[in-house]
Amino acid sequence: MGATINDRIVGTAIVGIIAVDQAGRITFINQRAISILSNCPLTPEELMGRVYWNVFHKGIKITKDGKYTSCLIKTLETGKACNHREVFYRNKTLLVDSSPLLDEQGQSIGAIAIFKDITEQRMLEEQLRQAEKFAAVGQVSAGLAHELLNPLTVIKGFLQLSQQGVTLEADACGILLNEVNKVDKLVNDFLLLTNPSAPKYQWVSVPDLLHEMTDQFSSVAELNQITFELEIEPDLPEIRADLHQIRQVVINLVRNAFDCLSPGGFIRIRASLSQEHLVISVFNNGPVIPTEIRPKIFDPFFTTKDQGRGLGLAICYRIVENHSGQLHVESLEGHGTTFSVQLPLQINEKAARI
Repeated sequence: MGATINDRIVGTAIVGIIAVDQAGRITFINQRAISILSNCPLTPEELMGRVYWNVFHKGIKITKDGKYTSCLIKTLETGKACNHREVFYRNKTLLVDSSPLLDEQGQSIGAIAIFKDITEQRMLEEQLRQAEKFAAVGQVSAGLAHELLNPLTVIKGFLQLSQQGVTLEADACGILLNEVNKVDKLVNDFLLLTNPSAPKYQWVSVPDLLHEMTDQFSSVAELNQITFELEIEPDLPEIRADLHQIRQVVINLVRNAFDCLSPGGFIRIRASLSQEHLVISVFNNGPVIPTEIRPKIFDPFFTTKDQGRGLGLAICYRIVENHSGQLHVESLEGHGTTFSVQLPLQINEKAARI
């Protein structure tokens, strides 16, 4: 009775189940496995004892060395399990787990695979990604249009006055040039955000970079009555990075820290190692970032500043992402705010030989 119930449970399972012996002959298969793997109206009884790859894999999924890429066959050949492997089979996406079948003595007697068809799920996920992309494009475009309208309105106003015969003073020309420069910088920042140039990699000493920038930061800190500190762990290795882009990231993060602080505030830049990454962190003891806006701070054109454009952190995020790194923020009441740039380490083989 128990065996019959087990057979019914396995036979009606929503996942495909198939087992083969050492010779690759099918020793068990449920109806769901057949419906996933074949368009033919086959029954489990018809398939028992037949060679698995002759039924389902004949003529497909073969590597250059002639081996099948099936997880089930790979497990049968190597004795190693495949866990949550996503494979493509006849225009379908399958999520497969396979493992060896062992007898009571622990000897391999075959292999078993359990799998499900996730084609529709992956299609829906792709549609959602595309919808999110279009939504993001719309949001960014709206932000860009809003930011461009402000200087263009000023320029239009002066040009209309000129058309009416009003002579523009030198101050007006200066204002026009300033507004044109705003548009120029906005467009350049937007291009950097949406289509950044590939990093021009070189070996970069982060301590040298930070020491070089210290004078600039220190003078601004002194002017604003803010305490500024630089901490660098000893013997930090060089990293492969675009020097100018990483410099821009640090400058943007430090400028944001200054914008958050009033006289008496504190900023600390720290460079350290964390596992396989070199970490540059920028800390300030100003007001924390409210929880409700924290997920939005890296979004283009999101800003809480009266004069801000909301591109600085978005550009930082994109640059770090292009360096295969990560940019994180921690902001806790009583503990201040820290932006951390994690950049992957690589061995400087030339330096190592020296």
